[in-house]
Amino acid sequence: MPLEPIRREETFRATPDELFDAFTVPHLVTRWLAQRADIDARPGGWWTFTWPPHNAASGRYLTVDRPSHLVWTWTAEVRNIGLAPEGGETNPEVTRDFTFEALPSGETRFVLQEIGNQDDAHRKARARDIDTMLQHLRDFIERDERVDWKKVR
Repeated sequence: MPLEPIRREETFRATPDELFDAFTVPHLVTRWLAQRADIDARPGGWWTFTWPPHNAASGRYLTVDRPSHLVWTWTAEVRNIGLAPEGGETNPEVTRDFTFEALPSGETRFVLQEIGNQDDAHRKARARDIDTMLQHLRDFIERDERVDWKKVR
């Protein structure tokens, strides 16, 4: 039985368009989220992200409503981290739902929900990964800081 969704809400000093593009434009995704990004951002389109040394995630776009709403499936192939047995594993598919709402201040309210986690260990690990992802997104969007993928192992 699926567990409670993971939900995060943040406010960013950026427009909805800027945040939406950070998730859907390959050369922007590779600055903060993944070392490599292959993206076909349309309903039914696929995406694949890779990270050093041998980790990957992929999924299918369910909703692409620029600049306010994005939904994709997420399946991760994980190696060399605490959850993964030797040789790695493929985590069960979940759905990530992103909303981008313009605020009168010129900022954007960003809400992420991840639905479909089947066990507590995966849910906790994914929540930590989401928190790290959001910090990288903030560093990129608000400070133009980029992840140095050569230092990530």
